[in-house]
Amino acid sequence: MNTCFHSLDKITPWRDDWRISVKINRVWSASYPVPTRDGNLIYMVLIDDKLTKIEATITQSLISYFNEVLEEGNVYVIAHFTVVPNFGLTRLTKHRFRIIFHSKTIVVPTMSIGMPNVAFKFTSIDEIVEKTCDENFLIDFIGFITGVRQETDMGSHGERMKVIILEVVSGGPPVVVLEAFKIKVLGDYVWLQNVINVSTVLVNPDMYENVEFLSRFNVSCYEFSRFIPIVSDYLIASVGDDFVDWRAVRSIDQLKKNFTEVVDNPNWWYYSCVCGNAVVADDNTYHCDICDSCVEHVVLKYRITGIVDDGTSFAVFALVDNAATKLFGKTCAEAFLYIEKEFSSD
Repeated sequence: MNTCFHSLDKITPWRDDWRISVKINRVWSASYPVPTRDGNLIYMVLIDDKLTKIEATITQSLISYFNEVLEEGNVYVIAHFTVVPNFGLTRLTKHRFRIIFHSKTIVVPTMSIGMPNVAFKFTSIDEIVEKTCDENFLIDFIGFITGVRQETDMGSHGERMKVIILEVVSGGPPVVVLEAFKIKVLGDYVWLQNVINVSTVLVNPDMYENVEFLSRFNVSCYEFSRFIPIVSDYLIASVGDDFVDWRAVRSIDQLKKNFTEVVDNPNWWYYSCVCGNAVVADDNTYHCDICDSCVEHVVLKYRITGIVDDGTSFAVFALVDNAATKLFGKTCAEAFLYIEKEFSSD
């Protein structure tokens, strides 16, 4: 059996004997109210073991056949296809070319050994606002929702559409993942806009990238339950009965100076859902009461009790994840690794 595969970065239109082993990273369909030459289409983003991505298209006449074979997340060997230039205003990859399936295209399921489990390549908010990105390509973004404007009407190409405007930053929960969004620029104003049939919005998704993002920014401890409308037609986060502006910068430097003792407690850490709620372990699985679902990816967080003494009196403070991380200079996960290293060296 021939196990030699071509890398996606080598794909060009100047030969027709390509043979690739790829994972379907994304798949979506597009139907148009006005009949087109190709009719309805299925689009895919394929990725190989070198993390190179390329777009692929299936025309309407072949959809019924390939729909039974292809599934997002699976790995396939694909051969006998057409390669064309990658043009258009909704390009998801920076590959110069794209693949077109035809009637002689061969698709065979295969093992996923060595294939990366990568779904997103996030663009930072700095790259977006500083206009260093190529606006011809759709991007993925992960950040925190700071406000949600109520539904309104907006004109687009002579039609009125219902839109919801999210304010996002790279610091403060809840988490939102914007998949395949278009960067729009008007003067100094920059925003991200969805593309119909292509873009996806995920709020507090249960996935590894979200856990990694929360751990990196050390803000996963806050528990958001709802948005409350205020007079400016925005929605703001509510925690209990308190209204909190998460864009304000807070410091615990004064607390550091007066923090005198950590109370010895074996329950100094816990697992939480990406939504911020503590999860309950049940037969090697975790359940989130807020999301009412089993959680695959959990976040390790602090729950420290300490004594603060300012010289005149003292008080007992309970420090959850973000405050404890600022105090100790380590995330809870980093603290676990440090303790494990200390024990192994003894």
